[in-house]
Amino acid sequence: IAALRGFALFGVLWVNTTGHALSHFAINDPTAGGGMDALNFSAWLGTSVFIEGCMRGLFSLLFGASVILITRRAAPEDSLRGADLYFRRNLWLMVFGLVHGFLLLMPGDILYTYALCGMVLFVFRLASVRTLLALSCLCLVIVSAVEGLDAAEKHQIADQLAAYEDISSAPEEIQDLAGALKVPQEYIDTEYREKVTSPYSVHVRYFAPVYADTIFSASFVFELLDALTMMLIGMAMMKSGVLSGERRLGFYLRAGLTLAAIGFACRGYDIFARINNDFVRLDPSAAIAREIGRVALAVAYANLFIALWKLGAMRWIDGGLSAFGRMAFTIYIGGTVLAVLIFYGTGFGLYATLSRIEVYGVVLVMAALQIAVSALWLSRYRYGPLEWTWRSLTQLKRMPLQHQTAGS
Repeated sequence: IAALRGFALFGVLWVNTTGHALSHFAINDPTAGGGMDALNFSAWLGTSVFIEGCMRGLFSLLFGASVILITRRAAPEDSLRGADLYFRRNLWLMVFGLVHGFLLLMPGDILYTYALCGMVLFVFRLASVRTLLALSCLCLVIVSAVEGLDAAEKHQIADQLAAYEDISSAPEEIQDLAGALKVPQEYIDTEYREKVTSPYSVHVRYFAPVYADTIFSASFVFELLDALTMMLIGMAMMKSGVLSGERRLGFYLRAGLTLAAIGFACRGYDIFARINNDFVRLDPSAAIAREIGRVALAVAYANLFIALWKLGAMRWIDGGLSAFGRMAFTIYIGGTVLAVLIFYGTGFGLYATLSRIEVYGVVLVMAALQIAVSALWLSRYRYGPLEWTWRSLTQLKRMPLQHQTAGS
């Protein structure tokens, strides 16, 4: 599981770093930054098909699986103490998430979301596999319906705007609607760029309200359901022995290839629709397909990864990915800090100076260095620095960090 978590984390950092380097608008819209030439557009397209959304989904799936593992071993002889440790663990995760979002300039933080979901999932830790999958399907139906309704609303706005040849001559209320479809490039190139390339104090005054608006708005319920969809699947896969590799190789290959075919078909439909609509989601059926495809592809990746592991094809990278995954908490937050230092005015100020393909090159170098550092650190210590801090806060005592040596 550690290696699979490392694989998912790499995909999360791939997307997050792009959001820091080119603006978070450029993640889903290549016209917002990074270049629209054949090479850079292909780079965006490849990320949209294989990585964006589904790797975060895989990461959420593994968080759900960890709920089963943690609740099984957390003081099994004392259920009250086990619950105490579990909820304290999630409360501290919430604190880390708030720091990450408000102070470390990550308005797309997932830790706060995971902490809240973790508390909800505790209620379902003893549920059957069938019940967990049914609840996941319910969450997916709600999320897909919300996405479809949002796309339908945007389609209506687009129809209103289409009545005007020149938007600048339209009534002010109509002009305001245009911003609901797509962030003006002028804003990205001027006001947004100025905030990102300014000192840290300006970053905080801009990004903190964005993060607050995310987690304290009614729409945040959608974010919770989105994460719960994958987490419930992760719990079911752990309970059924799928994630622990207990099924035969043929099972993983059949499930992985079938779900991958469904996932790529759905994502292809969504991406084609967005390209035809100037990278705005106006097609309700495509928006629904995107959600279904994201879930299918995340589960497919998990199955295919385990199949490759069973075949022995992962041995050459298993150690590095496992170290990367064991230090996922440290790497996730550390990745934000590195990206801010590289691209924002707080550090080297390289924001919007690189093409998309160059940004991906930076991500590869960052990941290689982080994997090497993770392996080196874990050769001496039991946990990553933030993992150790989190454990110590949860246990209310200083946990041992260094490996025990012979005779100690």
